[in-house]
Amino acid sequence: MTQVRADKSGDTLTLHLPKTFNMTTYHDFNDAYKDHIESTALYILDFSMTDHLDSAALGLLLLLRQRVGQSGRIQLVHLSDSVQNALEIAQFQKLFEIPEIR
Repeated sequence: MTQVRADKSGDTLTLHLPKTFNMTTYHDFNDAYKDHIESTALYILDFSMTDHLDSAALGLLLLLRQRVGQSGRIQLVHLSDSVQNALEIAQFQKLFEIPEIR
């Protein structure tokens, strides 16, 4: 069973992340976007179901940032308080669009 669901609409790819986003998600996460790199301008990572992420998940986000390049837009949306706090501590608002971060 795939842990990451991808929805493509035009040049936007939305990735719906699982309840726990960690190293066990690695292959599903990469498989969800790898075939869309050339045709995607905006990546939306939907954390609405995610209540836990670890350092491996932060590494996966950094890998996506690297593969997409600085010209690609990546939005992290629907963050729980714990996920938002982890991203703030890691200063991810400097690398990703995070509308919820104040």
